[in-house]
Amino acid sequence: GRPALARRIGGEGRSRQVLLVEPNDGAGGRGLTITQRDVRELQLAKGAIRAGIEILLKELDATPEDVKVVYLAGAFGNYIAPQSALTIGLMPAFPNARLEPIGNAAGTGARMALLSRTERENATAILAQVQYLELSGRPDFQEQFAEAMLF
Repeated sequence: GRPALARRIGGEGRSRQVLLVEPNDGAGGRGLTITQRDVRELQLAKGAIRAGIEILLKELDATPEDVKVVYLAGAFGNYIAPQSALTIGLMPAFPNARLEPIGNAAGTGARMALLSRTERENATAILAQVQYLELSGRPDFQEQFAEAMLF
């Protein structure tokens, strides 16, 4: 009920937090809280990622239906459930794509390039095909970013 929920809400001044897991119930005897700052950081990351995806699709004159595979890289991509990423709007629904968490893609690629001349040559060949797209200076990025921060 309300008293149980009210005792989980805390913080000082304007900064609020919610206790999700009691200290006695958490791993190692530690509780788990989520703060307003945590939510804001997620909101900013989500906005930037989603805006980047939308602009890349626009630049490629593609739609989410055209995408066949989405690789979710890094710790965030490795630990977020793909359905959760879709639910919060981190990315558009890609109806024809396989969502694949791949972990530390940069570290794995670096190891491959260091250990194999063939992989290093493959990486160099890919580099010649890559086109850099600066998002921060684009007028449409700010608009897309602001829209994408909403949950």
